[in-house]
Amino acid sequence: MAGMPNRGSSWFGVPANHLYIERQFDKRPDKLHFSENIFFFAFAESPQMQAHVFKASMMMLFILASCKQRDIVIDVARQSSDLMNCTKIFGYSVKKLEEENEILIQTGIFYANGDGEDKPAAIMKVNNTDRVLYLITEKAISGEKTEVYEGDGYCLSLRYIERLKANGIYFDGRCRIRKGITISEYKIEGQPNIHNY
Repeated sequence: MAGMPNRGSSWFGVPANHLYIERQFDKRPDKLHFSENIFFFAFAESPQMQAHVFKASMMMLFILASCKQRDIVIDVARQSSDLMNCTKIFGYSVKKLEEENEILIQTGIFYANGDGEDKPAAIMKVNNTDRVLYLITEKAISGEKTEVYEGDGYCLSLRYIERLKANGIYFDGRCRIRKGITISEYKIEGQPNIHNY
């Protein structure tokens, strides 16, 4: 079993034959979540064994509580930012982009406004604040593009493939956002910003 100690060993003082761990993965279309459920089945043979089980349970609850990560939530923008010449927009779906102007991530050229060179960048809104991340690397392998942006303590990785639709092209892929030890991943679709949303 996943996470099970070897037979005859112990974990936090609890013999292996008294301990069972179950892990679950919960996948959702917009983002991936990881949750871990831990169950202890102990056949207490003595007060000492009950104390061991209680101690192990408390230690695991403390570890899980201290390691719990919150998702990085991208706020929806309804128009492209004035801070950049936006060339691509990404959201949950092309339908939401076209019908509701629901933009999560924008990429293009960030205006330096005399403070240096204009640079390729991405903008996303987190905690109601525009976060500007600058392009660090980009590559294309077998038609899949990967772009990595960093700034304001965030690292954004965009991976997408260009696909055809009836009235042009769109982008189909995923984005991964990291800040410190917190990581969130979203399924995204995008399109060229030809309408200047």
